[in-house]
Amino acid sequence: MQTFIFLCKFTAEGMKGMREGPQRRQRARDAIERLGGRSIGSWLTQGRYDLVLLVEFPDQKAALSFALETGMSGRLTTETLRAFTPDESDPIVTSLPG
Repeated sequence: MQTFIFLCKFTAEGMKGMREGPQRRQRARDAIERLGGRSIGSWLTQGRYDLVLLVEFPDQKAALSFALETGMSGRLTTETLRAFTPDESDPIVTSLPG
């Protein structure tokens, strides 16, 4: 599984339905699981982003599908970051020249 961080901002439409938070979280978990992923956590945040999601997906295609589906809902915009574990990044770093 690959780890992804989704940095999200609520749209005006998304702000109108804030009281639906529990239902929205469940729909997101359902979509993640349907795509073969696993939700690790979600946090409302202060600052530049309103919501941060930490999710594992089997591949980038599944992560992109989730990001596109989320954007199509009209309630959130997302910025997606691929996160690398030490087991994934150490071989890359140690193979660098010089």
